[in-house]
Amino acid sequence: MKDNTNSFSEALILLIEEFSREFQLPELLRITDNVESLQVIKSKTIRDEKLLSGNDIDEKIKVDGIIIIAKSKLSDINFHNFLLKLSGFLLEHGRLDQALNILTDLLRVIESKHLKAESFLLMADIYLRKTNWDKAVNNIDNAKKYFELLNNNYGLAKCKNLLGILHGEKGDISSARKYFMESRALIEDEENEKFVAEIVTNIAISENICGNFTKAKEHFYDAVVRFGKVGDLKKTAELRHNIGMLYLEKREYEKASKEFGNAILVAIKGNYPTVLTISYLGKANALLKLNALEDSYEYCYKALEIAIRIEDKLTIADVYRVIGTIERKLKHYNAAVMYLDISLQMNLRTENKLNTAETSLELALMYDETGDAQEKINCLNKAQQYYTEINAVEKVKLIDELLEPALNRQN
Repeated sequence: MKDNTNSFSEALILLIEEFSREFQLPELLRITDNVESLQVIKSKTIRDEKLLSGNDIDEKIKVDGIIIIAKSKLSDINFHNFLLKLSGFLLEHGRLDQALNILTDLLRVIESKHLKAESFLLMADIYLRKTNWDKAVNNIDNAKKYFELLNNNYGLAKCKNLLGILHGEKGDISSARKYFMESRALIEDEENEKFVAEIVTNIAISENICGNFTKAKEHFYDAVVRFGKVGDLKKTAELRHNIGMLYLEKREYEKASKEFGNAILVAIKGNYPTVLTISYLGKANALLKLNALEDSYEYCYKALEIAIRIEDKLTIADVYRVIGTIERKLKHYNAAVMYLDISLQMNLRTENKLNTAETSLELALMYDETGDAQEKINCLNKAQQYYTEINAVEKVKLIDELLEPALNRQN
């Protein structure tokens, strides 16, 4: 893999060049000459205290330096637009706190209703990734108010889409699909091909989780065509990952593993940590199903390393679930209970019903192996409760099939 610092700097330069072209600001291109010359001050105190890694310090100094240089070269409105773009860039590269700090400062000074709406929407996305659902919803509501004042259906569609993602992350797939459909109804194809493709992808994901594989496949390949028109590398990586998830749900594990591998290659090439961590986890899941336990473990730790750095709590919880399952298969039951309990508690804290149900089911399978019939039934009941709440019909049927003989034996 590329050195992370160099890759980040290269992506930062591309962002500046892209913004310069979009807003016809040739003076901004001079900033790129300064990016690599912004060197870290080698402070022994900071290094010894390990407050930040060397790469983190280098990146922060480069971002702060670029902001100072941009402020001196751009008008206020162009500078504010640049800060919005930079915040989105940092968000996609997993630098959530840096992005949040910039947006907080930006909202104190901007007057443009459009920029306020877009800033609130980005803040909502940050809080969503931090699993702070209340703050995410509050910021979506703020963005929605400004988009309504502007009669901006595209902006309102983005709000609906983000609400769908939020409910999906919480495991409420029925509500997620409803918001995705409402978002799709607000926007015309020709208005923004890329965004329509994003919504279609999200609809496909929700159909896949619900077991509607034919519909999911149709939507995924619709998205492939749309993204192909706009040539988006990051979305290509995400689509590869999502098609991997489709094969995983269909129990075609070799195909799933191959698609996750493709997603990983694209994510490494483009330096997309948010895609890379979930694709490593997807690969770990596929390898687990293929009983390649050692390889699955390796991909779990790759996913965990990135997820911790970018504060992806949902992925962290899911990694612990997979590790717990590996330990169960190895009959290391004490370790399995520990990892699965950590995953369960994290999912309960983040109110993720789907992952809570999955972890409860995994605990039930483990207790079945250890001969603890009552704990098995307790966990199956919990899993059934959560699957019922999110309307996962096929999963509810599976739990019923597992519960019936367990209850009969108890009687």
